[in-house]
Amino acid sequence: MVSDEEMKSGNIVNLFLKFAFPTVVGVVIAGIQGIIDGFFIGNAIGSQGLAAITLAYPAYMVIIAIGVIIGIGTSSLTALQLGKENLSQALDIVNNAFSLCLLTGAVFTVVGLIFCETSS
Repeated sequence: MVSDEEMKSGNIVNLFLKFAFPTVVGVVIAGIQGIIDGFFIGNAIGSQGLAAITLAYPAYMVIIAIGVIIGIGTSSLTALQLGKENLSQALDIVNNAFSLCLLTGAVFTVVGLIFCETSS
């Protein structure tokens, strides 16, 4: 964890590396996930499984992108309010973002259920 004092007066390069490293690790792990999924599904199910992953991947990326948009927007607005020492407004932003995440999840669930095919 980075202290407030370090954020205000610390070396910019060191702070950047402290925040960039976990982000890069997360992106690399997310990228490896697709490769691992393809390997195991391809070996277990075959070409139809790989086709299913290929078709589902764009929808997966849209869901991830919307989550990232909400997360980045929330963190930016919350940081601005905390910088102004307005804790109640920052909490309101976080609460609204949580509600937005629940609503977005519900919408994705309903759309997914509408367009999914039942297998018998």
